[in-house]
Amino acid sequence: MVAIFVVLTIIAFLLVDYVVQRVQARRASSSTPSPRALAPELKPEEAFALMADSITVPEAFFFHRGHTWIRFYSPNRARVGLDDFAQRVLGRIEAIQLPRIGELIRQGDPIFMVRVGDRKLFLPAPSDGIVTHINTDLAAMPASVHASPFESGWVCEMKPENVSQNITDLLSGEAAVQWELHELNRLQRFIAGQNEDYPVASTKGFTMGLPWAAHCEPKVLNEFSKSFFTLDLERSALVTEVS
Repeated sequence: MVAIFVVLTIIAFLLVDYVVQRVQARRASSSTPSPRALAPELKPEEAFALMADSITVPEAFFFHRGHTWIRFYSPNRARVGLDDFAQRVLGRIEAIQLPRIGELIRQGDPIFMVRVGDRKLFLPAPSDGIVTHINTDLAAMPASVHASPFESGWVCEMKPENVSQNITDLLSGEAAVQWELHELNRLQRFIAGQNEDYPVASTKGFTMGLPWAAHCEPKVLNEFSKSFFTLDLERSALVTEVS
């Protein structure tokens, strides 16, 4: 009898302890702010300030003014991708269309396409070259361009051509850093519609991590693409609707 009483007492204590832990867990979960509450929607000027402080411009990379990058590993091998500015401003990239292996690309020509919402935007090649490899993992998981635009988010590899000529139109080091900051300032004016050359762009959705481009009117997004993602507008495709 004594043994049974001891066993029942232990079970009773365990049950009480279990109930107490459940109640405490519920209270903790109800008092813990949701991720949305922890990351309140930012005003555009706050988002720009955060971007200016955290935008990544790694060394050993060369940047095209259409917001693509190239990294040279050898005279016959270079890797291409989308820069940090572009992946942040576009928001969630839902699909990426890669170039074809063997395709000859000229600097400034469209080299890959990204889809944001129901819009497609074409990005320019940072250098002349022949495409030798494509990142099929990126095509399968486009979100990796946000997690690591300079590593796992690379788009393709190429055998570069005319490097000595093309590199004069690329930026690196401190010059690239200052250019990215200038681009943020220019984008802020674009969003605010403070430049008479730009249409007034709605700031709806323009917060860190939200797809601003997906909220734009087609005309605004076309102007944005012309101004920030292309240099040679006669040769470069711009924005199209997803059919």
